Amino acid sequence: MALQTGLMAGLTVQSSTLDGVGKFLDTATTDGSTYAYQTRGEPTLTMTAEALLCRQYLGWMHDDPRLRGGVDLLLRNLINYDEQDLYYWYYATQVMHHMGGDY
Repeated sequence: MALQTGLMAGLTVQSSTLDGVGKFLDTATTDGSTYAYQTRGEPTLTMTAEALLCRQYLGWMHDDPRLRGGVDLLLRNLINYDEQDLYYWYYATQVMHHMGGDY
């Protein structure tokens, strides 16, 4: 989020830094659609939502099957007020916003 905010503010972010973000995300997933907090961890909805937003910022297209698979998972897990997870709600909402359209 900080790197994207910097880019949006006109700051220079080295491409090698952004490449490093993508490489880390590659280690936190086995399928590109679900993500864990760290390498070889169990995927969670919260980390999946955050990672998918990062992937969107890194340039994944809306029709990327990995992104679509993750978004479909988020759509099956809408906001549940009985199990409050504001971190998940925030990132999942951002992902849907960036998907646009019916999302």
